[in-house]
Amino acid sequence: MNRFFAVFVFVLFLLSNTVFAEDKNDLKSAVRIVTDHGIGSGTVFVEDEFYYYILTCGHLHSIKDHVVAYGLVKIDFFDDDEFKLRIYGDFIRSEVNIEKRIDLAIIRFGKAAVHGYNINILKLAPEDTIIKKGQTIHSTGFPFGNWPMSWGGKIDTVFEKMVAFSPNPFSGQSGSSIRNTDDLIIGVIVYSVNTITNNGRPQYMGTNGYSLGNGGAISLKAIYQFLKENKINVKL
Repeated sequence: MNRFFAVFVFVLFLLSNTVFAEDKNDLKSAVRIVTDHGIGSGTVFVEDEFYYYILTCGHLHSIKDHVVAYGLVKIDFFDDDEFKLRIYGDFIRSEVNIEKRIDLAIIRFGKAAVHGYNINILKLAPEDTIIKKGQTIHSTGFPFGNWPMSWGGKIDTVFEKMVAFSPNPFSGQSGSSIRNTDDLIIGVIVYSVNTITNNGRPQYMGTNGYSLGNGGAISLKAIYQFLKENKINVKL
């Protein structure tokens, strides 16, 4: 009975919140991240002469209150209704620090590994972009680590380094970017209310986060701060 109810709720979510793009570029905007800690999502957000760089959450790689410099990761690319390509990349920096409200990571992968494949790059919003309560957002990720899904929602509460939003993201969508109506990145998803526990996932807001919105994301301001503090020298 509980399983049936969970499936029913999931179907309602799909019907009410999924954004079905007319072209398939929206579903290509996310990559699936596979690590020893689990499966999540990420967004290619910048490139240089030799590498592409992915923005994602830190808890796919780091444990609580740790900073990790390097580590291999599997990256899956989706196109034309199927996973087309799997390559290896490496974390160049990841950090999970609850007090600092940081749960971010940068992954890079060589351009030679994806030669001939069209990489969809989404840009960060300008650093001075204002994020407001009630603002429309959308995101693409891999719920439960399976097929990509795009959905729409809104900002519930704005903090300096975090934003709370609805609807509730599913497992596997950690690391997905949330984007504004200009399709610019304004945050990175790090939790849903279903995964916050005292001895499990990080608690970012208040005692349990339930009163602050269905999901939580690292804010745009905190993303820029993370890039500067860790000297991630990529041209945005």
